[in-house]
Amino acid sequence: MLFNNTTMKQIIIILAILISMQLQPIRAQKWETIPKTEDVTSFFFTDLQNGWYVANYGMIYRTKDAGKTWKLMIEPGSAMGGENSKSTAVYSYNIMCRPREIFFLNSKMGWIVLGCAYGQVIRTTDGGNTWLDTKEFDKFKWFEAVYFSSEKNGWACGPFGDHKLEFFSTDDGGVTWKPVDVNLHIKALSEAEAETGTTVNDFNNISNEIDLNRIVFSDPQHGWVVGTRMVVLTKDGGKKWERDTLLQEGNYNDMYALSPDDCWYAVDNAIVHEQKGVKTEVWKDNDNATVKNIYFANPQVGYACGGTEKSEFSNDPDLKPTGYILQTTDGGKTWKNIRKENNIISGIQALPDKSILFGYRGGIIRLIP
Repeated sequence: MLFNNTTMKQIIIILAILISMQLQPIRAQKWETIPKTEDVTSFFFTDLQNGWYVANYGMIYRTKDAGKTWKLMIEPGSAMGGENSKSTAVYSYNIMCRPREIFFLNSKMGWIVLGCAYGQVIRTTDGGNTWLDTKEFDKFKWFEAVYFSSEKNGWACGPFGDHKLEFFSTDDGGVTWKPVDVNLHIKALSEAEAETGTTVNDFNNISNEIDLNRIVFSDPQHGWVVGTRMVVLTKDGGKKWERDTLLQEGNYNDMYALSPDDCWYAVDNAIVHEQKGVKTEVWKDNDNATVKNIYFANPQVGYACGGTEKSEFSNDPDLKPTGYILQTTDGGKTWKNIRKENNIISGIQALPDKSILFGYRGGIIRLIP
């Protein structure tokens, strides 16, 4: 085959471009460790500078300088109002009452749920300068998750307790809460039916332990609550909730919805992808390390984190906690371990500059892509 001079020049230019692209160094991902004071249970940043974290033993901290320094804002037994507040509410805490999750809708409005003997939800409307208490719940409540879709509408959930589903909603910004009626929309789990000897579809009367772990919305209308052997969803902004089909039994720790038809689940030690109603397991840890959280920056780039943890009551000397962070850059087809720690990693949040925060017992890690 013969080439004229023009064609040869074009080929040489193309080859030179391809070679130069191959020789370009790949930009290394940068990691930063944000200093902290106590073990991190949950954290939330409202922007690059302002953030909060709640500690396992009841302390609540705030930063205004991107985590360089932290100030203790609330501690057990203290009044929750600020210096100029007339609030006399006391932040109740004991060994069985710990802050579990913090959520901010915007820079002003935030909520913290606690697992307590009687449950507690505290809220702020002024960016955390003062905190207000809700009316305590009259029976055992241990909340794990909280989410607000607007300044008025929110949900809180937690483990199964007192033979009731711990799932509550508010329509006044968290001042008052009421149980979510799911009796008409969720059938009893087959395992629970076998244990109780009942076939009724009244989910709230099943005496089987069910943990509700996470509340997620992709838009104001479509939301999910994931937990032990169950996923419930709403298509009308929370007016009705119905049981979703499961690909597999297990503990659904977290999920992320790119859209109502494109969802990702962290299930036990696996990652499950749902697209237009079809669920597929795409990754699984061979050592049975738990996948705690999952997040997608866009349809191609996603992150998951987890590991193994040692209970404070465990006496097993061979059980050592581990942590990992996974990344996908091809829409979840493959996952690569990009970070290991000596503690389980739990919690993911994206910041406006596209950096990603991960929480663990040692503090908060920031990934700068």
